[in-house]
Amino acid sequence: MLDNKYSVLYLLSLASVIVLLLGCSHIQENSSCAPNIDENGKTTVTVGIFQPVITLVPNTVFHLTTSNFLQNIFEPLVEVGRNLETKPLLAKSWEFIDDTTIDIYLKENVQFHNNQKLEASEVVASLKESIEKFTQNGVIYFSEVVDKIEPVDKYKFRLYLTRPSPQILYFLSFLSITPIGIELSSNPIGTGPYFFVKQQDNVIELKKFPNYHSKNEGPDTIKFIYFQNRFDAIKAHDLCKVDLLVNVPADVFHNLKITNKGNTQKSISYIVTFLSLSPLVEQFRNIKVREAIDLALDREKLVKELLK
Repeated sequence: MLDNKYSVLYLLSLASVIVLLLGCSHIQENSSCAPNIDENGKTTVTVGIFQPVITLVPNTVFHLTTSNFLQNIFEPLVEVGRNLETKPLLAKSWEFIDDTTIDIYLKENVQFHNNQKLEASEVVASLKESIEKFTQNGVIYFSEVVDKIEPVDKYKFRLYLTRPSPQILYFLSFLSITPIGIELSSNPIGTGPYFFVKQQDNVIELKKFPNYHSKNEGPDTIKFIYFQNRFDAIKAHDLCKVDLLVNVPADVFHNLKITNKGNTQKSISYIVTFLSLSPLVEQFRNIKVREAIDLALDREKLVKELLK
């Protein structure tokens, strides 16, 4: 454990997760349950969750289930691939003018769910608002590193940094782009593959966005059901009332291994947590100090503790 004088060390518990239906921890039994398809050929998938969605506003809380859910509605400029590479999402490309200046080019076919076009002025305003929210929540990386953001033209803006930061593109994947001037808590409008329909009791319904900027081969409707009693969720899944269970607690998996005799498949979502050494601390500028900290970390023990 580091001495208290190094408390400027930032622990950013930011989860890099893939949209719920594409990559989360889930249970999928080998059962005879047929997909729910209506008379028009429209498909509905029902997802069971073990924690409630606590807000419909992105960039305000660090809560795994909520973050996973909101990624169906809202999107950042870049996304992180399975090999931790940064890939364009709402951004089309980027160009480093120098170590502290980046031009980011936007896709020109992106629309919000209210069919408003995504343009640089909207993105700049959204980023500034998101950085302010993160700072209020104690994540000061953005406010320390980002000097200013300015639109250059309709589909291009410029990002000025206070210092070189190799992680800047990665961290942009945590900032969802939202329309300005809309109360998102009651009207969550984003650019994602699904738009919000309604929330009733413990059920939230989303539908596929017809004007989505990329290919979306997912179901036409997704319903998320929150189960306060975790074993009610297992029963619902066994009775084909839910198609997927996501972010399943470890003790539930243990129980399933006993009762379901191998019919349960387990996949782990990609969750990335950073322990970042601040270059503002003089000792951390010494490469020998950083190497010593790196060598001192027992990664195997950390993985075992985190993944049980």
